[in-house]
Amino acid sequence: MRSFGNQRGQSLLEFALIAPFVLFFLLALVDFGIAIDRRIVLDHAVREGARYASVGGQALTSGTPANASDVKTYTSAQAQGVVGGSAVGVCYLDDNGGGFGLGDTVKVTANYTYNFVTGFSAIIPGISPSISMNASASARAEYAIAGPALCPPGP
Repeated sequence: MRSFGNQRGQSLLEFALIAPFVLFFLLALVDFGIAIDRRIVLDHAVREGARYASVGGQALTSGTPANASDVKTYTSAQAQGVVGGSAVGVCYLDDNGGGFGLGDTVKVTANYTYNFVTGFSAIIPGISPSISMNASASARAEYAIAGPALCPPGP
């Protein structure tokens, strides 16, 4: 008659060998989920910042046009703590050729670097432990905006 006592030890050994990999991939999945959430928040913030700039921001309530600093502050507030005002840029594209005015395009950009919590670089060499995220949104200016700079030429 055969004894089944030694198969329990085999199952325990297989579990001990596989469990760290399963746990690592589960944590990596959560980590990528957080990175995707940060990207969505960043996209939302710049889109709302461009909308705020295009409709004049404070011009609707106080009568004074919003300036680039107001747009940066508003965009940072929409970012739920992901980016601060220093990571947000506001500029305009001179579509009419006569300086910034109504009908020109306002562009809001933000940069963020997400650092992974799981140690990918320790286990898989060559994988960067962070992701750089750059988001931008544009909108047509319906009101004048005080103080934005001309966007640098680019693609």
